[in-house]
Amino acid sequence: MLCFVFTDVEGSTDHWTEHPQAMGGATAHLDVLVDQTMQRHGGVVIKDRGEGDSHFVVFRSPTAAIHACADLVAAVDSEPWPDDLSLRVRAGVHVGEALDRDGDYYGLVVNQTTRIRGLGHGGQVLASQAVVEMTEHHLDGSLEYRSLGTHRVRDFRRRQEISQLVGPDLERGFPRLNASDLDVAPLAAVTMIDVVDSSSVAATTADDVLVRAVENWQRSLEAESDRHNGATLRIIGDGCVATFRDPRDAVEFARGVRHRLFEAGHQTRSGIHFGSIEMVGDDITGRTVFLTAELQRLAKPGQILISPAARDLLDAVGFRTTPVAKYSIPKHGLTWEASEA
Repeated sequence: MLCFVFTDVEGSTDHWTEHPQAMGGATAHLDVLVDQTMQRHGGVVIKDRGEGDSHFVVFRSPTAAIHACADLVAAVDSEPWPDDLSLRVRAGVHVGEALDRDGDYYGLVVNQTTRIRGLGHGGQVLASQAVVEMTEHHLDGSLEYRSLGTHRVRDFRRRQEISQLVGPDLERGFPRLNASDLDVAPLAAVTMIDVVDSSSVAATTADDVLVRAVENWQRSLEAESDRHNGATLRIIGDGCVATFRDPRDAVEFARGVRHRLFEAGHQTRSGIHFGSIEMVGDDITGRTVFLTAELQRLAKPGQILISPAARDLLDAVGFRTTPVAKYSIPKHGLTWEASEA
């Protein structure tokens, strides 16, 4: 088991275009900074895999890898680069097994590490959930992780929780993760689910029992989302919002959650709508999300209400739905002939 680090310089193409002479010397100096910093923490820089201003480094200790990335980003940010250059390095860190071939490493985990790096911005260090679990209790007191939520990241079979390393010498505020390396569609079937009468259940349930019930609820959501190819999943108290590319997967997700909770003695109500979504950090927003929330609010216990947009897509592929009634949504000036599944 090894820990892998990929780094590169944000916006390097523009730097080369605007400052071709200065970039030659700057990247040579960056190579020295990377070598010195990574080797000081026990890392081995794989020369043959660095492309341009990128670097590939292998560690036996994931904790050492994280400390090395923190030191490197801080060193690059404080470096007086020439000709008004402002180089910003980003890093992705992941752990796993890879094939060692003549001092180089190959395999899925290596590709996954590049995907994590690709999510970030200059000055940002991103770590996989596996790295966080192995290192969070061993970091220097000034360093900690900030979760950026769970995402469908390319080359990963399951959703990944991505975390940002934060510390006194590291910038905290960054734009949302780069969508090009996230497996999230701008059009999605949005599903909202909540547990009926959860407040009254919580008021009459012992704390330890309630904690176990919440843990089971979250596991059920995550299992059904993975099973039905969920793109995003956000758990909010006794409810959740999830997105799917295919409305059929959204319906099967809602059905699966309904069945699991019914067996545990609870009922759910769900709403499903299809439309454009906006990603803000690890959250989704926009008109589609708001309309899905209205549908979920209108649903009866045990009911999965489907908007006309989602119903038409389901009908087109022979997925049977049942008309229910017309619903007025005054806030959005709509009257919907909703269906259920």
